[in-house]
Amino acid sequence: MNNPTRTTRRAALVGALVSTAALASATWLPVSAAAVTVTTLPDLIRAHQKAYRSFSAAVRAQGRLEDKVRVPQARVVVGEMLDFVNDIRRPLTVVSFGELEHHAARYVPANVREAWITDKSAELRRAIRRQRYAETKSGLAAAIERCRVTSMAEEAARLNLVACRPADAAEAARKASYMARATVFREDWHHDERFVDQLVARMGEVA
Repeated sequence: MNNPTRTTRRAALVGALVSTAALASATWLPVSAAAVTVTTLPDLIRAHQKAYRSFSAAVRAQGRLEDKVRVPQARVVVGEMLDFVNDIRRPLTVVSFGELEHHAARYVPANVREAWITDKSAELRRAIRRQRYAETKSGLAAAIERCRVTSMAEEAARLNLVACRPADAAEAARKASYMARATVFREDWHHDERFVDQLVARMGEVA
Protein backbone atom coordinates (compact mmCIF):
# COMPACT_ATOMS: atom_id res chain seq x y z
CA MET A 1 0.00 0.00 0.00
CA ASN A 2 1.35 3.39 -0.96
CA ASN A 3 2.13 6.29 1.32
CA PRO A 4 0.16 9.28 0.04
CA THR A 5 2.88 11.78 0.99
CA ARG A 6 5.92 9.98 -0.39
CA THR A 7 7.35 10.81 -3.83
CA THR A 8 8.74 8.07 -6.05
CA ARG A 9 11.20 8.64 -8.88
CA ARG A 10 8.51 7.98 -11.51
CA ALA A 11 5.91 10.13 -9.83
CA ALA A 12 8.44 12.95 -9.59
CA LEU A 13 8.94 13.11 -13.35
CA VAL A 14 6.97 16.14 -14.56
CA GLY A 15 8.95 17.17 -17.61
CA ALA A 16 12.04 16.47 -19.69
CA LEU A 17 14.92 18.62 -20.81
CA VAL A 18 15.92 18.12 -24.43
CA SER A 19 18.64 19.76 -26.46
CA THR A 20 17.16 22.11 -29.05
CA ALA A 21 20.15 21.51 -31.25
CA ALA A 22 19.86 17.73 -31.09
CA LEU A 23 16.09 17.54 -31.28
CA ALA A 24 14.60 20.59 -32.94
CA SER A 25 11.10 19.13 -33.14
CA ALA A 26 10.81 18.48 -29.38
CA THR A 27 7.73 19.85 -27.64
CA TRP A 28 8.76 19.16 -24.02
CA LEU A 29 9.58 22.11 -21.80
CA PRO A 30 13.13 22.30 -20.41
CA VAL A 31 13.59 22.03 -16.66
CA SER A 32 16.28 24.71 -16.88
CA ALA A 33 16.70 27.12 -19.75
CA ALA A 34 20.40 27.46 -18.93
CA ALA A 35 20.90 23.72 -19.35
CA VAL A 36 19.81 23.90 -23.00
CA THR A 37 23.29 25.23 -23.82
CA VAL A 38 24.69 21.75 -23.02
CA THR A 39 24.71 20.13 -26.48
CA THR A 40 27.86 18.06 -27.07
CA LEU A 41 27.95 14.39 -26.14
CA PRO A 42 30.80 14.70 -23.58
CA ASP A 43 28.95 17.59 -21.91
CA LEU A 44 25.71 15.62 -21.85
CA ILE A 45 27.43 12.61 -20.30
CA ARG A 46 29.05 14.80 -17.63
CA ALA A 47 25.71 16.53 -17.00
CA HIS A 48 24.01 13.18 -16.47
CA GLN A 49 26.78 11.91 -14.19
CA LYS A 50 26.48 15.05 -12.06
CA ALA A 51 22.67 14.82 -11.93
CA TYR A 52 22.78 11.14 -11.01
CA ARG A 53 25.31 11.77 -8.21
CA SER A 54 23.09 14.52 -6.81
CA PHE A 55 20.01 12.31 -6.92
CA SER A 56 21.82 9.35 -5.35
CA ALA A 57 23.10 11.58 -2.53
CA ALA A 58 19.58 12.90 -1.95
CA VAL A 59 18.16 9.37 -1.75
CA ARG A 60 20.82 8.31 0.75
CA ALA A 61 20.22 11.42 2.85
CA GLN A 62 16.47 10.79 2.89
CA GLY A 63 17.03 7.16 3.84
CA ARG A 64 19.33 8.08 6.74
CA LEU A 65 16.83 10.62 8.02
CA GLU A 66 13.91 8.18 7.73
CA ASP A 67 15.87 5.61 9.75
CA LYS A 68 16.64 8.24 12.37
CA VAL A 69 13.31 10.00 12.85
CA ARG A 70 10.86 7.14 12.14
CA VAL A 71 7.84 9.25 11.23
CA PRO A 72 4.74 7.02 11.50
CA GLN A 73 2.92 6.49 8.23
CA ALA A 74 -0.55 8.01 8.01
CA ARG A 75 -3.14 5.24 8.07
CA VAL A 76 -6.63 4.45 9.36
CA VAL A 77 -8.13 1.21 10.60
CA VAL A 78 -11.01 0.00 8.43
CA GLY A 79 -11.54 -3.50 9.84
CA GLU A 80 -9.76 -6.66 10.89
CA MET A 81 -7.86 -9.42 9.15
CA LEU A 82 -7.18 -12.94 10.35
CA ASP A 83 -3.58 -13.95 10.94
CA PHE A 84 -3.85 -17.64 10.06
CA VAL A 85 -0.33 -18.42 11.28
CA ASN A 86 -0.92 -17.14 14.82
CA ASP A 87 -4.69 -17.55 14.74
CA ILE A 88 -5.34 -13.98 15.83
CA ARG A 89 -7.08 -10.97 14.33
CA ARG A 90 -5.05 -7.94 13.35
CA PRO A 91 -6.15 -4.40 12.35
CA LEU A 92 -6.71 -3.88 8.63
CA THR A 93 -5.47 -0.43 7.61
CA VAL A 94 -5.40 1.72 4.48
CA VAL A 95 -3.10 4.64 3.65
CA SER A 96 -4.85 6.34 0.73
CA PHE A 97 -8.31 7.61 -0.18
CA GLY A 98 -8.41 5.28 -3.17
CA GLU A 99 -7.87 2.27 -0.93
CA LEU A 100 -10.50 3.62 1.44
CA GLU A 101 -13.12 3.84 -1.30
CA HIS A 102 -12.15 0.45 -2.69
CA HIS A 103 -12.61 -1.14 0.73
CA ALA A 104 -15.96 0.61 1.21
CA ALA A 105 -17.24 -0.55 -2.18
CA ARG A 106 -16.48 -4.17 -1.32
CA TYR A 107 -17.20 -4.46 2.38
CA VAL A 108 -19.33 -1.59 3.68
CA PRO A 109 -23.15 -1.89 3.35
CA ALA A 110 -24.60 0.53 0.81
CA ASN A 111 -26.99 2.16 3.29
CA VAL A 112 -24.13 3.40 5.49
CA ARG A 113 -21.33 3.59 2.91
CA GLU A 114 -21.41 7.34 2.22
CA ALA A 115 -21.33 8.26 5.92
CA TRP A 116 -18.61 5.68 6.57
CA ILE A 117 -16.42 7.09 3.77
CA THR A 118 -16.95 10.65 5.04
CA ASP A 119 -15.97 9.61 8.55
CA LYS A 120 -12.91 7.61 7.58
CA SER A 121 -11.75 10.21 5.03
CA ALA A 122 -11.75 12.86 7.75
CA GLU A 123 -9.76 10.53 9.98
CA LEU A 124 -7.23 9.87 7.21
CA ARG A 125 -6.85 13.59 6.49
CA ARG A 126 -6.05 14.21 10.15
CA ALA A 127 -3.50 11.40 10.11
CA ILE A 128 -1.88 12.82 6.97
CA ARG A 129 -1.68 16.27 8.54
CA ARG A 130 0.03 14.77 11.60
CA GLN A 131 2.49 12.91 9.40
CA ARG A 132 3.30 15.99 7.32
CA TYR A 133 3.79 18.09 10.45
CA ALA A 134 6.21 15.49 11.81
CA GLU A 135 8.04 15.34 8.46
CA THR A 136 8.38 19.12 8.33
CA LYS A 137 9.55 19.41 11.93
CA SER A 138 12.13 16.64 11.51
CA GLY A 139 13.48 17.92 8.18
CA LEU A 140 12.20 14.89 6.33
CA ALA A 141 9.83 16.97 4.18
CA ALA A 142 12.79 18.98 2.88
CA ALA A 143 14.70 15.75 2.18
CA ILE A 144 11.73 14.36 0.24
CA GLU A 145 11.51 17.56 -1.80
CA ARG A 146 15.23 17.38 -2.52
CA CYS A 147 14.75 13.85 -3.86
CA ARG A 148 11.89 15.02 -6.05
CA VAL A 149 13.89 17.90 -7.52
CA THR A 150 17.05 15.88 -8.13
CA SER A 151 15.00 13.04 -9.61
CA MET A 152 13.53 15.45 -12.14
CA ALA A 153 17.00 16.72 -13.01
CA GLU A 154 18.38 13.20 -13.47
CA GLU A 155 15.46 12.17 -15.68
CA ALA A 156 15.90 15.32 -17.74
CA ALA A 157 19.64 14.79 -18.18
CA ARG A 158 19.04 11.17 -19.15
CA LEU A 159 16.46 12.06 -21.80
CA ASN A 160 18.71 14.80 -23.10
CA LEU A 161 21.54 12.31 -23.50
CA VAL A 162 19.32 9.79 -25.25
CA ALA A 163 18.08 12.48 -27.66
CA CYS A 164 21.65 13.44 -28.61
CA ARG A 165 22.64 12.39 -32.14
CA PRO A 166 26.28 11.26 -32.22
CA ALA A 167 28.47 13.18 -34.66
CA ASP A 168 30.30 10.06 -35.85
CA ALA A 169 30.82 6.36 -35.18
CA ALA A 170 33.26 7.05 -32.35
CA GLU A 171 30.70 9.19 -30.51
CA ALA A 172 28.02 6.57 -31.14
CA ALA A 173 30.27 3.95 -29.53
CA ARG A 174 31.01 6.23 -26.58
CA LYS A 175 27.33 6.94 -26.05
CA ALA A 176 26.42 3.24 -26.24
CA SER A 177 29.24 2.34 -23.84
CA TYR A 178 28.15 4.90 -21.25
CA MET A 179 24.51 3.86 -21.43
CA ALA A 180 25.45 0.20 -21.12
CA ARG A 181 27.53 0.85 -18.00
CA ALA A 182 25.23 3.30 -16.24
CA THR A 183 22.90 1.34 -13.97
CA VAL A 184 20.15 3.94 -14.21
CA PHE A 185 19.68 3.16 -17.91
CA ARG A 186 18.78 -0.41 -16.97
CA GLU A 187 16.19 0.52 -14.36
CA ASP A 188 12.50 1.09 -14.99
CA TRP A 189 13.01 3.61 -17.79
CA HIS A 190 10.84 1.47 -20.07
CA HIS A 191 7.76 2.77 -18.24
CA ASP A 192 8.44 6.22 -19.68
CA GLU A 193 7.16 6.32 -23.26
CA ARG A 194 9.16 9.44 -24.09
CA PHE A 195 12.39 7.76 -23.08
CA VAL A 196 11.59 4.68 -25.17
CA ASP A 197 10.68 6.82 -28.18
CA GLN A 198 13.98 8.68 -28.01
CA LEU A 199 15.98 5.52 -27.35
CA VAL A 200 14.54 3.78 -30.40
CA ALA A 201 14.82 6.85 -32.62
CA ARG A 202 18.46 7.48 -31.76
CA MET A 203 19.75 3.92 -31.43
CA GLY A 204 22.84 3.56 -33.58
CA GLU A 205 22.11 6.83 -35.34
CA VAL A 206 24.92 9.05 -36.54
CA ALA A 207 24.42 12.63 -37.67
